Amino acid sequence: MEGGAILSFTIKQIRYFIATSDFGQVSRAAVELNVSQSAMTAAISQLEEILGFELFIRNSHGVSLTRDGEQFLHHARTIVGAVNDAIRMPKKAPDTLKGEINLGVSYTVMGYFLPPLLLLFQRAYPEIEIKITESHRQVVETSVADGPLDCGLILTSNLVNTSDLSYELLVRSQRRLWVASGHELLKANKVKFSDIARQPYIALNVDEAWHTARRYWSNVAAAPTPLLETSSVEAPALA
Repeated sequence: MEGGAILSFTIKQIRYFIATSDFGQVSRAAVELNVSQSAMTAAISQLEEILGFELFIRNSHGVSLTRDGEQFLHHARTIVGAVNDAIRMPKKAPDTLKGEINLGVSYTVMGYFLPPLLLLFQRAYPEIEIKITESHRQVVETSVADGPLDCGLILTSNLVNTSDLSYELLVRSQRRLWVASGHELLKANKVKFSDIARQPYIALNVDEAWHTARRYWSNVAAAPTPLLETSSVEAPALA
């Protein structure tokens, strides 16, 4: 390629990078992907060398993404998604596939995940009609198990009926603490659970978000007492 460098990285390196980003620890990512920690570390180091910048900041508790790493993560997910789509490509031409899919989705999935994927699907399979039901996780889960729905998109961390349903993890998102502009915690190099517990806290309860968040506090002495609970994702996490 004249006038520029050719980057040569592997899908394996990209998958290792995404897993490490999701778990925040190389050791946990290695266990999840069933590879050795040394292989994971070597692959990420090679990827950083190819890209020419560091992807992670290493510390005693694990790793966190650099600013360059944050930007590259979006591209990495796109790359892996495109590869997965190519592998799952149907043997029949899209325009010969016809039918109807009854899909159930939970509220946050509808707002943050589904719309762009739905548009791509409709372009690829114009003769397949998707009927969407938006509801709570419990309703979607029960409806898939009992038959009215063919499949569902929900937060798998809250899935209960794992014996009757098969599921696949599509995206793993990191937990983040949202604070108001100028909040004192923005000045801290590290934020502890005890620091959060002392702050006025607004709990998001849509899609069982507060139920899920409480799991992080189960093994620590301190815990926040929410000023209020809200289903509005626009509400700040801390006042």
